[in-house]
This record gives sequence, structure tokens and C-alpha cells, in this order.
Amino acid sequence: MKVATPKTLSDREIFEGLELGDCWHDAGMLEIWDYLYKHAKTCVPDSWHTCIAKFDLDFRASIGC
Repeated sequence: MKVATPKTLSDREIFEGLELGDCWHDAGMLEIWDYLYKHAKTCVPDSWHTCIAKFDLDFRASIGC
């Protein structure tokens, strides 16, 4: 579903404003997320560190991890 967003928001602000919703626990999304987030070559920009760490906690809590 396409979400209308104000053009004044940054990509991080848009990401932070989205609801987590259905995490597809049965599809193994945690394993995919762990691979992407914890991979040695993943480089998260400094401006995203807090946002991504919060997403990680919220995602794990939503699927009971």
C-alpha cells in the first residue's frame, strides 16, 4: 500500500513514522533482518543508528524475541 508522505520529511523521518504492522514471523523475516543488520559489511549511517536500533528492538518485541 502506498503511503502519502509530506515532501518535507527525510527518508529517516518517513521510516520512523511508519507502523511496524505484520512482521511476517512465519516467513522468517527475523533471520533476514539479522543477516542484513548484523552483516560485517552493513554500514548504517550515523544519522540512522538510533532509528535502526529502535527498529530492531521493536521488531523483536513484536514477534516475541
